[in-house]
Amino acid sequence: MKVVGITGGIASGKSTVLAMLRELGAQVIDTDPIVHQLMKSSSPLFKFIVNRFGKGILDGAGEIDRGRLGQIAFTDPSALAYLEGVLHPSVYQEVKEWLADTKARLGPSSRPRVYVVDGAKVHRDLLPRCDSLWVVYTPEHLQLERLTKDRGLTEDQARQRIAAQVPWEERLRQADVVIDNSGTIEETRNQVEKEWERLRLSPCTD
Repeated sequence: MKVVGITGGIASGKSTVLAMLRELGAQVIDTDPIVHQLMKSSSPLFKFIVNRFGKGILDGAGEIDRGRLGQIAFTDPSALAYLEGVLHPSVYQEVKEWLADTKARLGPSSRPRVYVVDGAKVHRDLLPRCDSLWVVYTPEHLQLERLTKDRGLTEDQARQRIAAQVPWEERLRQADVVIDNSGTIEETRNQVEKEWERLRLSPCTD
């Protein structure tokens, strides 16, 4: 088993890179559905989130409305830090357990399997081990363009979302591999395929 963590800023093109990795044979572990489950009213974390943000974040069914929650979290750094502090340890604990169970179930294999953990704040401290940490990079002006044109945000809203995320300097400092997604699809694909081949040929770690 080989484990790749992949992260990137909002509108960086991470989904595009993940699609390419799937085509090459990777199994992608998307942490977003885990976050959804952890915010359900049946989750022990539900009450902590509602107590902090208030019942105004709930929809008609009494579940957390992620849009309402996001409007608060992305405009208040302390609120975002609280939310991440509640959710992220549980998210990555589930990922760790899933990877451990999968490795035990598969046993020794002549052909290494590659699992890609996708998350906004994937880093080594949250994974059991990581053979490679990839960062998908796009300059801020392109992030703004994509957020305003493709997602319909105002420029102020887009800047707010970008400012609320991990600074690029920190992401790049942790990275083993940087995929520059500021060019054409072909240029991005060439980078992904090159790094995939390098990963495929590298020895597995325990």
